[in-house]
Amino acid sequence: MRAKMILVQFFVFVSLISLISAFKSNFDLSPLNLDINYEGEDIDVSNFYLQFLCGGDFTTRNVSDACTNQMQAVCDNREILLEMSDAWSKLPYTGMIRSTKQDWGSFDQCINIDYQPPIGLRVLGKYCLNGIAIPTEIRPNLTINDVYLLSYCVPDSCSASDLANLIFNASSQTIISNLINDIYCSTKESDSTIDTSGIIVAVIFCFLLLISTLATALDVLSHTGQLKIKHPSLTAFSLFTNGRKLSQITYTNGSSDQILVIHGLKVISMMWIMAAHAAGAFGVLPIFNEDEGKQFQTKSYSVYLQAAYLGVDTFFFISGFLLAFQYFKGPAKKPLIVQVASLPGIALHRYLRVTPVVLMFYLFTTFLMKYIGSGPLKPAISTYYTEPCKENWWAVFLYIQNYYNPTDLCWTHLWYLSADWQLFLIGLVIMVAMAWQLKRNFKHLMMGMAVLNGLFLLLPIYSKLQFPDFDEMNEEYDTHSKLVTYFMGVTLGCYLRTQKDKPYFFRKGWNISMWLLSLITLFACTIVLNEVKIQTDSQLSRALLVLVKPFWCLGLGFILYSCSHGYGGVVNWCLTAGWMQVVSRLTFCMYILHLPVIMLWVVSKRGRDHFSDYTMFYYFCGHLIVTMIVSAIWTLMFESPFIAIERLVFGGSRKPRQNRELGNSAGIPPPPPLEPGSEKITIVHKQPY
Repeated sequence: MRAKMILVQFFVFVSLISLISAFKSNFDLSPLNLDINYEGEDIDVSNFYLQFLCGGDFTTRNVSDACTNQMQAVCDNREILLEMSDAWSKLPYTGMIRSTKQDWGSFDQCINIDYQPPIGLRVLGKYCLNGIAIPTEIRPNLTINDVYLLSYCVPDSCSASDLANLIFNASSQTIISNLINDIYCSTKESDSTIDTSGIIVAVIFCFLLLISTLATALDVLSHTGQLKIKHPSLTAFSLFTNGRKLSQITYTNGSSDQILVIHGLKVISMMWIMAAHAAGAFGVLPIFNEDEGKQFQTKSYSVYLQAAYLGVDTFFFISGFLLAFQYFKGPAKKPLIVQVASLPGIALHRYLRVTPVVLMFYLFTTFLMKYIGSGPLKPAISTYYTEPCKENWWAVFLYIQNYYNPTDLCWTHLWYLSADWQLFLIGLVIMVAMAWQLKRNFKHLMMGMAVLNGLFLLLPIYSKLQFPDFDEMNEEYDTHSKLVTYFMGVTLGCYLRTQKDKPYFFRKGWNISMWLLSLITLFACTIVLNEVKIQTDSQLSRALLVLVKPFWCLGLGFILYSCSHGYGGVVNWCLTAGWMQVVSRLTFCMYILHLPVIMLWVVSKRGRDHFSDYTMFYYFCGHLIVTMIVSAIWTLMFESPFIAIERLVFGGSRKPRQNRELGNSAGIPPPPPLEPGSEKITIVHKQPY
């Protein structure tokens, strides 16, 4: 058996050398640099394979004692040596000319190595993602596109320095010090033991699960008549009651108090954002057809993903709309001094409704998520997402991340919550001024808002042109770039609430024309935005990036205006469907949770994938289903219960209003669940014209 293993090892060695020789003789491999010349010294890439290291003397190569002992044990066991060396990335690898310059080797084969030699330390396989960098050429300022990134598998006691000393002699070790790293390494015991913080967070989740189970049991007994609930707080965590609120569906026949078309806009925007983020995951994964992936980003037809940025603007527009629509229903009618005095309470009310979901998300992703799943990218993903959260936790809950740490965000997508919270606070102040002016002259109020929106449009254009270094990548995490979107929504919300008795402005013929114009405007905005992102950065592209927003809001505004008056036709029928209303109540949690769902999928990937529209669609469907399931659990266990508790604490014995379809003052942040009171759930769809 031993002789057979030696023969196999020899065959692998000869085959590899023959393959490299044949490749070098038949193809021009100078760009691959299998032989790297650095400062007059040749470095043979073929020496980067573990099975070639056993012929040297470990004691003369400045290798740590622990690594020396483990290497000797591995070299003495051909079966373990073959497993460990086979797990290494190989160069050349299949499809390397067309695929991403990464090879991940065999992750599972490496970390499953667990060998206890007769004498010496236990040997675990240590997998290091992209631990070896092979430059295509030697020059300063190399980028990620100028190197081949390979992964390796070594005994767990061996560091990158040990590996460098094993491969090269002492004089060469300094030369290649930057070619080998052990930044993202893992073994089968990595994150296998939960730490103290993880235990505490797990106990919190288990406690809430227990409370939810008990509350559900009490609620079910109450509904079957076996028990009488004396206080509503006992059922705040009931999955039964909260599930009924979540699934309740209503129908309105043009009532100005219920603009159900908002549900559909939120759902479509959320799905659009998820599709873009799912496609963006291919940016960190190796793919077989790298050129096609790069070309996709520069093609006009990629607009269906590239323009998903406008989905975020839709949420800001809806958020501003709902703030004004609700404020001018009640608070705006109170005396000015009462309105000012109520602002802190309104802000606290909003903070307590949003923060519990964010808190549970923070605890789970920061302290528990690292124990879920395994894969080559897990150390990198865990470090990238958990470290900023631990360092800037207070900025997360003060909602100032988009200005305080915009380049080191705790979960990138949480910038939205910061911007929306800041816009909400600004909006409250402006609501008071608008309410004061409304009592004086409505036309002057609308003219003032038009001027204000014009200023809000000029502000980001000025900042982009005068301070191009502030947001070089045009990510627009800042709040001031969203002012015009938000307050155009505020303007429309004020108009629809205060002018609810006014007849619909457009007659039938004009209504059809306006619908066509609005849809064309929305489509044109996606085309322009996509072209702006494709083109190289310029002052014109920066200006267009801002100018496209008011036109997008105008298109959305007409949809809301027309549907609120019952002239939406088939569009209103689709956007107000029952399933849209249910999913809309999940959009806040879906927005919060969809990125961790995608990242857990990324962590599970073991190798190259094929990039195509169908592949992206297929993965998007999976992400959507999983996100909806997790979001439903999150909503029932954390969002709805704390909303009910907050209402009990601050609402007193006040009878809850039944009309809750509009939600609170945010686009993505959750609409308050419908109040119990109607035992019958009615689903009625309006037929299209």
